[in-house]
Amino acid sequence: MADGGVATVTSGANRYTVQADGTCTCPDYANRGAPCKHVLAVLIHVKAQALLAPGASPAPQQVAPPTPASAQPTPQGWPPSADRWAVTEAPASCCLRLRVGELELLYTMRDVSDAELTGRVQHLVPWVQDLLDQARERQAQLEALRQQREAAKAAPAVTPPALPPAPATVPADLQALLQQAVQQALAPANGQANGTSQRQGRAKTGDQATGFCSLHHVTMEHRENERGSWYSHWLPEEERHCKGRR
Repeated sequence: MADGGVATVTSGANRYTVQADGTCTCPDYANRGAPCKHVLAVLIHVKAQALLAPGASPAPQQVAPPTPASAQPTPQGWPPSADRWAVTEAPASCCLRLRVGELELLYTMRDVSDAELTGRVQHLVPWVQDLLDQARERQAQLEALRQQREAAKAAPAVTPPALPPAPATVPADLQALLQQAVQQALAPANGQANGTSQRQGRAKTGDQATGFCSLHHVTMEHRENERGSWYSHWLPEEERHCKGRR
């Protein structure tokens, strides 16, 4: 250490000068504005000399603790900067607590000083905000989907529409119905052509009016004699004629 409190400190292949006011010419001090390892080495050296020879000679001039030029006076009662606390962990740390729905996240940041940590936090906050917005949007989509599924489960079962009634069964003997319709249409003409007043005035009922046997579902043949006309068909099993239902 030279006169006036100026000291030269060797660090590897470099040599730096520590002034009496606690400033240093190293890049670390220029960037951080805080005591660097060279200033701390000078302070330790001066303190050790004072402890080893307290009465042999006047205590050498001590190097004043450095004060950053840009730092403002600390108000009375404020705690010291975190990077000067006597801790064994990181000098400065910040823990962010994030909550998205029922999910909770903890994000911890550490650095060597409050100033550098503050800069990192300022860059981190926009990214965290964007992340939270995306998470909330995704959470809202999942909640809407869950509500739709619950509503679908709670909704009553939809009754299928009733089927239209089945069409009436078409008679098997379509040819017989056609013949019956033709005979009905020709019946007045036949009555007039054959025509005695007795046969014209006699009203036919039941299967005789249609010429179709509803008992055996067959078309009957038209027959006539001097007593009148009628419809009938032969039953081989019973060996008789059937005139249908009357």
